[in-house]
Amino acid sequence: RLDANHIAHVPAGGFSGLRSLRHLWLDDNALAEVPVEALRELPTLQAMTLALNRIRH
Repeated sequence: RLDANHIAHVPAGGFSGLRSLRHLWLDDNALAEVPVEALRELPTLQAMTLALNRIRH
């Protein structure tokens, strides 16, 4: 869980090495975007939450 950690940026390789990660909670941070390159590193991801961030689209 990475919720409520004041995260403002996820680098493109930010999740490398976490290939078995299935759930990712990023709620209540300061994210404006999550680069698609970072998500490509997560082939088994089933659920991700991004509520309460600065994402506009």
